[in-house]
Amino acid sequence: MSFMVSAADGTVLGCLATPLLCSYLAERGRISEAWKLVGYAIRNAEAVGMHFDPDWKLWQMMSGDEKLLRRRALWGLFIADKTYAYILGRTNVLRRATCAVALFPTENSDGSRNWFNAGQNAIISLMELVAEGAQRVLLCVGATYPGCQNALDMDRKFEEWKRHLEAEYQPGYDLRSIGDLSPSEVRLIACQRYLLHTWYLNGRLKLFISSTTGQERLLQPPHLLRENMEKCLCLAFQVIRFQIATFHTIDHSHVDTIGPIYPGGCWLFEGCFSLFEASVALFTGLAQYPIQEKMLEAKSAIESAVAVFGAVARREEGKKRETAARATELLTTILHQHWSEASQSFQATKIKGEPDDAEDLEGSRVMPDLQQFISPALSCMRDSDNVRSAEFPAGRGGYNR
Repeated sequence: MSFMVSAADGTVLGCLATPLLCSYLAERGRISEAWKLVGYAIRNAEAVGMHFDPDWKLWQMMSGDEKLLRRRALWGLFIADKTYAYILGRTNVLRRATCAVALFPTENSDGSRNWFNAGQNAIISLMELVAEGAQRVLLCVGATYPGCQNALDMDRKFEEWKRHLEAEYQPGYDLRSIGDLSPSEVRLIACQRYLLHTWYLNGRLKLFISSTTGQERLLQPPHLLRENMEKCLCLAFQVIRFQIATFHTIDHSHVDTIGPIYPGGCWLFEGCFSLFEASVALFTGLAQYPIQEKMLEAKSAIESAVAVFGAVARREEGKKRETAARATELLTTILHQHWSEASQSFQATKIKGEPDDAEDLEGSRVMPDLQQFISPALSCMRDSDNVRSAEFPAGRGGYNR
């Protein structure tokens, strides 16, 4: 039986395949191209009415297969749109307010749990929050940057979302307690849990990267700036530990029903990018707030990240190897230039006119001497396009682009 029962089917199948192609591009550092491709696919989707629910009563004729494909394709584009826009600090194309498509049913016709649909719904709800965070904190659409309080308020929404997340997607939950799961279902849930936890941490971390860096930012109350910086450092440590633990499961033949799982090729995008950005966030945070008791831990964390990127460079080929090797080179340079081998102390270059006491720090900015590392590094990890720096002013979504 052919699925081609309407003239729109070619467009639907193309939209369904777009996130897969975008994932391929993102794994190779072509994130801007992925973002553009998603935008193009969304235009095509809206042209054939995919932003209307497949069960809409005004659809005169639509098979059950087409309804399923339309729903999956639309939400696949929604997730991809939010993912790449958030990383690049760009606006979202597909907004929930203009999308009338219902979420996936979480039960099969026989009453059993549909684990794929349940996980997709959780990811969609998280990406809605990610998009809201981008709009309120990361994207500077007015004359001034959002303040530190905006980041704290948005972070509480992320924490509230996690409290309501179903138990099986919570870190540390033993999937064996669910019962009657096939090996493929266990792996599916474990991979969905990885993606949820990755973007939960990434979403929160970027809020505080944005609120504590960037030039031309309005002066912030010292206590709010310190709270934002402490959260930024804490989340950076969490991201590094989580992604390293995930990578170390790459050769495991079995699925850990409690801990992290290597999700496959997508780790070369989500994992590598978040590991690198967290490492740079850790360094820039301690450059502004040199908390002595965190120095050795930070050095060890960044060294572990360097070791992982080195392992990725040895395992992969082509653009993947090149990107991992570039990250290794840049993080190693930072370590050698700013940590003394003899004393293992942090060497942070003081900004001219900056208060000696961190408690008196009333503004935040990226350390000028770090720009030579941060800008090309994130350019390499994010994108291979020649993006003009004027398109992304300093501090929008985090570091200068």
